[in-house]
Amino acid sequence: MGKKQSKEKRKEYKRQTKKNKRIQKQFEQQKHKDDNEVKILLLGTGDSGKSTIVKQMQILYKGGFHKDEIEIYKNVIRSNVKSYIKTLIKACGTLNIEIDEKNRVLSQDFLETVRKNSPEITEELREDLKTLWGDKAFKEAYTRRDEFQLPDAAKFFLDQIDTIADKNFKPKEKDILFCRIPTVGVKEINFEVNDHVWRLIDVGGQRSERRKWIHQFENVNMLIFIVAASEYNQLLYEEQNTNRMQESLQVFKKHVNNEFFKKKDLVILLNKIDLFKEKIAKYPITKCFPAYSGKNNFEETSKYIKKQYLSLVKKKKKRKINCHFTCSTNTDMTKKVIESVLNTVIKSDINRYFILINSDFGKKKNKITKIAFLNHLYDPNLVVDRSAKNQNNKLTHPIQDNLFSSFRDYTCMKNQQTQKIFFSLLLFLQIVFIIIYGVWFKYDETFDETYNEGDQEIIDSRVDRYYFYYTNIALFVLVGFGFIRSFLRFYGYSSVGYTLFLTAFCLQFGIILKVFWDQLHDGNFMKHSLTIDDLIEGLYCASTVLISFGVILGRTTPFQMLMIAFCELILYSFNYYFSIVLAEGIDLGRSMTVHTFGSFFGFAISVFLRQHNGTLQNEKYISDSYSEMFTWIGTLIMWVMFPSFNTALATPQSSYRSIINTLLAICSSCCASFLLSPFFNKGKFNVIDIQGATLAGGIAIGSSANLCVSLYGAMIIGFAGGLFSIIGYEILSKQLKNRFNVEDSCRIMNLHGIPGIIGGIASIVTTHFGTKDHDLYDGEFERIFPRSDNQTKSQAACFIMSFVISLFGGCIIGLLIYLMKIKPDKPFDDSEFWSDSKSKQEDIDTDTNRSSTFSDYSTTKRSTFDVEDKNGKINISNSSDFSSDNV
Repeated sequence: MGKKQSKEKRKEYKRQTKKNKRIQKQFEQQKHKDDNEVKILLLGTGDSGKSTIVKQMQILYKGGFHKDEIEIYKNVIRSNVKSYIKTLIKACGTLNIEIDEKNRVLSQDFLETVRKNSPEITEELREDLKTLWGDKAFKEAYTRRDEFQLPDAAKFFLDQIDTIADKNFKPKEKDILFCRIPTVGVKEINFEVNDHVWRLIDVGGQRSERRKWIHQFENVNMLIFIVAASEYNQLLYEEQNTNRMQESLQVFKKHVNNEFFKKKDLVILLNKIDLFKEKIAKYPITKCFPAYSGKNNFEETSKYIKKQYLSLVKKKKKRKINCHFTCSTNTDMTKKVIESVLNTVIKSDINRYFILINSDFGKKKNKITKIAFLNHLYDPNLVVDRSAKNQNNKLTHPIQDNLFSSFRDYTCMKNQQTQKIFFSLLLFLQIVFIIIYGVWFKYDETFDETYNEGDQEIIDSRVDRYYFYYTNIALFVLVGFGFIRSFLRFYGYSSVGYTLFLTAFCLQFGIILKVFWDQLHDGNFMKHSLTIDDLIEGLYCASTVLISFGVILGRTTPFQMLMIAFCELILYSFNYYFSIVLAEGIDLGRSMTVHTFGSFFGFAISVFLRQHNGTLQNEKYISDSYSEMFTWIGTLIMWVMFPSFNTALATPQSSYRSIINTLLAICSSCCASFLLSPFFNKGKFNVIDIQGATLAGGIAIGSSANLCVSLYGAMIIGFAGGLFSIIGYEILSKQLKNRFNVEDSCRIMNLHGIPGIIGGIASIVTTHFGTKDHDLYDGEFERIFPRSDNQTKSQAACFIMSFVISLFGGCIIGLLIYLMKIKPDKPFDDSEFWSDSKSKQEDIDTDTNRSSTFSDYSTTKRSTFDVEDKNGKINISNSSDFSSDNV
């Protein structure tokens, strides 16, 4: 029995091995196709010729059109002919062009009886069409077609009515190219050239279709923007008083400078030059460009139009831009232009990878790898054999090694080293925390079992009060900060996960630092009784770090975050000790010591990361409607919990004032955000403005929350916080980004920094006037104002120290990070440090010795295909870098 079972197992093992190899081969073939895929996006306004370019691709690379397609185009052409005549009849009436008396009745009957959508053209209808088109009035109306909407192909088809009306009419390729069918939605054509799969995406150019464009922006290798040069004297279909070329310029400016395309190659096709040459002799381009003062010939006018488009492109040095004059209905001319475009993509890939290779390999390897890569473009199965036996580095076939495995291994090794440092440092610090809490801390004696039972009611009320505030602030910090930063589509895990990690780390370390400074001030180091008050202080420490983290979100590694958190907490506790404990400043809601300190500390670090750790122009720095909804959750949680954040450590008497002042302030800032946001956004509300300015009131009132600022005073402070928050974002933040390239990932300066400054100024003003009337505070005056009449100076000192220490400390830490030259390989991308189903598969594929093409050559794509088996077909759907180890 045992021998039979072992034989069956061996047979089953061999069968599974063969099946596994067969599946792996299918995956490798599919991966080879995916890695050699190039996505080109066609953009342009309506009737610019995008669909004609797609038809040319069908002719050049797909063998032309099928019978069913030709039949459809035949019916469309016939319908178009009738539509053209109807348009001309209406134009004659609009332009006051008199139709010949014989044809007036005929033209009226044509409008009322003929259905333009009907594909039938009878003998009688053909004669009517010829008669009307032969009328001089129609020819005159055609010459004035810039004054109404008539497709450019009208004359081409109307001149061959007899041919089109024939029963045996079969459209030729040229007829199909001239045929106009407005693009609705998205059309795609795939074709192969030089072992590359080219995906050409065509989207509708009408205004109603442009909102769909954004769904095609991801993973684009090249953007082609098509301009109808002949439309310089024509008006839009959708808006009869807008010039078509001016509309095209606006669309061009908006999209070519989009974050998705700022580093992508750009091709501008100035189309319909045949019609442009005809028009330019009769109609000057000053109708579209009044400032033009050159000659009205093709050479000068075409150069001027080209210059107008190129002048709208920002950061030209970071991308390759080509401009071609073409006629999309001319197959030979289009072929030359398309071949030039395809070569541009290939050359761009070569240059990009040469830069990567030259920065990490020696000269000898460079030479070998360049040769291999050039061959790889036309035969990706050719690779460099780096085995010990092959000393001549000959190109071998088939694939046994990754063409760029050395580069990939180098980057992975560097990343693994920083992760090891992070793990080691975190382990060391956590062990130190455990030891410190074991030696230096104890439970609060109030909760000892030997405590008098008569005081139990006091104990319960204290626990209920402070734990209530603790849970609210914990929700404010974890859910609020976590979700308000989850707007990044590819960085959701990191935004929420790092918030949890930093909160846990900072709460432990922050309590240790606070107790250290308190006991240093008292001059008595002893075992400390840990209370819920200390836990709340720990959450305030975590808030400071999380605010700084928001400025540099997506541009740091876990090791850098840990290092920043450790150093910032030391500086924060130092600042709190000197400004609050020694200088005796008032900062109940932490407007100065938390919000101002955290935002400017992160801002100073961002100055040093601006060119080193990734910028906001990264294609991963995007959001969508789903991720933005999570941001609203964070905003609402923080809005509800803000009174607790500002009140937790207030005295029982002043806590009522703090809650009411905070609530009125955030209500005022919310109204201010909805009031001012439309002024900067063309009458519409901006999500970023609303989310930031809505919370600004709670920050602005923080330092004065427990003071008698009056009800209307709290509302004024909150309203000012909301207004200046939006103004700061729309003016100050954008100027800093555009002029100095200093970036703020989560707009922290308008959410925390500017309102924090307003809060500091408000506390100085409030204490100046508040200390003159002691009766307002019902015996709490000395407790609230420890410096009495000198409290204003203390507030000013607290504000200045928080501002200076945060900037100075942030610059030191930022410089240190810059000198360490550590940066994330994939900014704003979870997949580098977070493990999910996709990243696990990438790790498996990295560890195997099986062949694969360079993983960074193209993004991971989803693939679905069938694998043949003896028992039938198995449908497999997985990522393109799937490994057979999982089968």
